[in-house]
Amino acid sequence: MKNTKIQSTLRAGLMFGALTFAALAPMSAVLADAPMVNVTIAKYVDGQAATAQSVNSASFQMNAAWNADNIGAGSGQYALQASGYAPDNTPYVAKTVDMTSNASYSTDEVLDGTIVGSACNSTGSNPSYALAGYSTGDTMEAAVAATPTMTAPAFTGLTSNKFVIVWNTTCVPVTATNVSVTIAKYIDGTHATALNANNASFQMNATWNAQNIGAGSGQYALSATGFNTSTAYEASTGDFTSGASYTTDEVLDSTTVGAECSTSSVAPAYALVGYSSGDTMAAAIAATPTTTAPNFTNLTSNKFVIVWNKTCTSTSTSGSIGGTVTGGIVPGALAVTSVTTVNGTATADGTFAHGWKYTFNITVPDNESHLSMKFANWTNTANSSTIPAANNIRISSAQADNSGATILLTAADTYSTPALNMTSDLDANTPGKQVQVTVEVAVPLNSVNGTYNTSYGVQTL
Repeated sequence: MKNTKIQSTLRAGLMFGALTFAALAPMSAVLADAPMVNVTIAKYVDGQAATAQSVNSASFQMNAAWNADNIGAGSGQYALQASGYAPDNTPYVAKTVDMTSNASYSTDEVLDGTIVGSACNSTGSNPSYALAGYSTGDTMEAAVAATPTMTAPAFTGLTSNKFVIVWNTTCVPVTATNVSVTIAKYIDGTHATALNANNASFQMNATWNAQNIGAGSGQYALSATGFNTSTAYEASTGDFTSGASYTTDEVLDSTTVGAECSTSSVAPAYALVGYSSGDTMAAAIAATPTTTAPNFTNLTSNKFVIVWNKTCTSTSTSGSIGGTVTGGIVPGALAVTSVTTVNGTATADGTFAHGWKYTFNITVPDNESHLSMKFANWTNTANSSTIPAANNIRISSAQADNSGATILLTAADTYSTPALNMTSDLDANTPGKQVQVTVEVAVPLNSVNGTYNTSYGVQTL
C-alpha cells in the first residue's frame, strides 16, 4: 500500500506540474515484489538545517541523474525549497521516488554564482551562499555527522536508503569599494602653477577599464583650471570600481612638451623627465621618476602619479637695455631712476608670457603727467639679427588711470600712443610723481639665439 500511495502522489504531481521534484524521477511502473530504495537530500546552511527564515525563502537548484529498473534512466533538476515535497512537505528536504534495488543515483548543486557559488568573492558581485560540500550516510544523523567533501555523491548498486546533506555557508555581502587615480604636474621639481607654467596646458592620454564605466580611451589636460578637481595642474579620474585598470602618458607634441629639449630654433617649452607613482601623493613625489608610463591593473586602492617636466632653455635669448632721457635736472624733473630686469631670458614663441620683462622706475614731472616710451629694434650683439620693436613691445603702469591696461608699440623709434596718464604717486615725499612702468617684449618664433640690446626713450607732456 505504501508503494501504491507514493505512485499515486507522484503521478498527480506530473499531471498538474505541482511537484518540481516529481519530474526528476517519473515512475512508469512499480514492481510490487522488488525491494525498494530511496535517497533523501537536505539543505544545511551555516551548520544548521535550512528554514525559510534562515535563508530568506531562497530556492536552491539541484541536478540529478538516476537509473533503476522501475523508472529507467534519466536526468533533470529539482529544488531544495521552503515548501518541501509531498507527502512530508519538510522545508528544504527532497526525497526521490522509491527505486528498485541496485539503482544508481547522483546529485549535485547548481553553482549559478548568484544564489550559490563555488566560493564567496572578496570583490565585485557576490553569491548569497557558497558550497561547503556534501556528506552522506545510512541515516540522516549519520549524514549530518559525516565530514563534508566537495565530491558530489554518486550512489551505485543501492540496496538501502541513503541520506545526503548539501552544506552551504552564507556569503557576507561585499560593499564595492571605489578607487581613483590622481595625476599632478611638476616642473623643475616644483608643483606646477599658472605662474611657473606660464598658463600652459599639458595634454595627456589615458586608457581605462572599470566595471562601472566600461572600457575606453581619450585625452585630458593638466592645466591651470584642474580636471575633475579644483587644484591647478592636477587631474582626477573620478571613481572606478575596485579591480579597474588605468594607464596614462603625456602627449609629446614637440611644442609644449618634447621627449627632450632641442637645440634647434624651434624647440619645446618643456621636456618630459619621467613619471613616478605611489599610494599617496607624498609617496609619488618621493619615488624615482622613470620614463615608463604608469600602467595600473586590478586597482584596489587609490593611486597618485607625478608627471615630471623640466623647462627647456636652449631657445631662450637674453636681452640688455639702454636708453637716453631728455629733460631738466631740477628736483621733480623727468628721470629714469632705475631699470629692474624681471625676466632677462625669453623663449622664441611670440608670446609676451614667455618674453622679456622689465620694470622702469621713473620720476614724472608734476605738470607733465602724460608719459610715452619708444624703443629701437632689438639687435643681436653677435650678428645682424634683429627683433622688431613694432608689435612686440607693450607698456603698462599701475599708476596710470587706465586700470593697468597695456599699450602696444606699433613702430620702432616712435613714441607710444596713447600716452599713459599718471595719476598716482608711489612716494609723495619725493618731488614729482614716482611711478613704475612695466615693459614686456615678445620674441618672435624662429628668432636666432643670442644676446640682444636696444635703446629707449621716455617722454612726458
